[in-house]
Amino acid sequence: MKSVALLVALVAAALAQHWDIEQVDSAGWGVGVQMRWHPDGRLFLCYGNSTSGAVRLAWMDSSWHRCDLPVAVGLNLWGAGPQAFDVGKRGEMAVVCRDSLGHLLYAERDQDTWVVDTVPAGTVDFRTWVAFDTSALPNVVYGMAAAHSAVLMHGVRLDTSWVNDSVDWSSPGWPYVDYACQWARFDRFDKLHLVYTFSYDMGDDSTERPYWEAYLYEARKDGNSWRRELVTAGVYTYIRSVSAALDTAGHMSFSYSTSQMIPPPCPSFYCDGDQIDTSVGDATLAYDVLNRLHLAYSSASGLAYRCKADGVWYVPPGPGVDSVEYIDIALDSLQEPLIAYSTPGGVWLAHGIDVAGQSEERGEPTAYSLQPTASIVRNVLFLPVNGEGRMARSELMDASGRRVMVLKTGANDVRQLRAGVYFMRESTDGRTRKVLIAR
Repeated sequence: MKSVALLVALVAAALAQHWDIEQVDSAGWGVGVQMRWHPDGRLFLCYGNSTSGAVRLAWMDSSWHRCDLPVAVGLNLWGAGPQAFDVGKRGEMAVVCRDSLGHLLYAERDQDTWVVDTVPAGTVDFRTWVAFDTSALPNVVYGMAAAHSAVLMHGVRLDTSWVNDSVDWSSPGWPYVDYACQWARFDRFDKLHLVYTFSYDMGDDSTERPYWEAYLYEARKDGNSWRRELVTAGVYTYIRSVSAALDTAGHMSFSYSTSQMIPPPCPSFYCDGDQIDTSVGDATLAYDVLNRLHLAYSSASGLAYRCKADGVWYVPPGPGVDSVEYIDIALDSLQEPLIAYSTPGGVWLAHGIDVAGQSEERGEPTAYSLQPTASIVRNVLFLPVNGEGRMARSELMDASGRRVMVLKTGANDVRQLRAGVYFMRESTDGRTRKVLIAR
C-alpha cells in the first residue's frame, strides 16, 4: 500500500508541474529584458527594440499595457535597449541606458511622465546597473575607460544632481582595460552589494590575438568605504553570464561562465560553487523567502531552469523554449518562478507551476513536492502540539519574509491580517509551510 501511495504521489507531482507561457510583445522587441515587481502588485518588464533602439515598458494589469520611453538610445557596438531597470519599495522607477556616443542616460518616472537626465560620467564602458535604496534614492554603478586605465564608479542622485565616488580603479598600462558592473542590489540593511568584472588585454602581438586576463569581484559598501573580495580569475579567459542573488540573511550566490581563449574556448558555467552546464549565454538568479535559490539560463538546448534547496539542485521539466537570448527571473506571491525572455519572435513570460520539487540526484519526491502547496485558513490558524506535548515557537511571515505574527499552540486569530500568501516557519528545524489566508 505504501508503494502505491508513493506512486500516486509521484504521478500527482509530475502532473502538477508545468509552465504557462504567454507572449508579452512582438518580434524585434526584447533586447536586455528585465522585470521587477511594483509595490502595488503589478509586474513590470523593461526591454529594447533591436531595430529602432527604442526602450519600452510593459506591465500586467488584467492585460498587458505598453509605453515607450522618451530616450534616444543609439544603435552602436553595444547594441540597443536598457542597461538597467529597477523599481523601488515606494514605487519609484528608473531606467539607465546609453546613447550612440556612449553617454549614460537616466530616466525616472515622475507620476505618469518620464524625466530624462544625463549622468555626468563621460563615455561609459560596457555594463551599467541601477538600484534604489530604502530612501528611494537611485544608485548607478558604471565603468569608465580611458587610455591605459579604467575606473568603476558609483553615483547617487540627490534631487537633480549626482554625487559620485569610485569603487575600484586600475591603470596597469596595457592597451585595453575595462570594468563592467554585472549586478547590484541593496540588502535589507540598506547596504549596497555589487558584482563586477575587471579585465585587460595585455596585447600579445606575437600571436596577433588578445591576451585577456579577467577577474570577478564582489564589493559592498560599509559607510563611506568599499570592501572588495575576489571571486575568480583567469589568464586567457573571458568571464561572462554573471549574475548574483542575496538570501534573507545577506549571503550572496554567484553564477558565471569562464571561457578559455587558448586552447580553443570550452566555456564552463558555475552557480553557487557547482559546475552546472557548458555554453551558457545569459543567466539570472533569485532567492525566495524560503531561501531556495532559483536559476534560469540559456543553454544549447534552450531555456533551462533549476532550483537549489537544502544543498540539492532540483531539475523539473523545462519550459521547452529554443533560441533564447536575454533572460530575467522573479518570483510570484506563491514563490513560483517567473522567467522573462526574448526570442526572435518577441518577449515572452514563462510562469512555473509547482516546478521546484524533483531531485536531480535522487529522482524521488522531496518534502517540497509532497507537502500541500498551501494550508487555507480564514479567521483562525490552528497550531497543533508536537510530539513532546507542545508546539515550539513558530512565526508567520508575509511574502517579503517579514515576521507579522508569533504563533502559539492552539487557535491563532488572524482576522487582522490581510488576505494573501504567508509562510509559517518552525524554530526547531526551520521548516517552512505555505499558508493562504482567505476571506
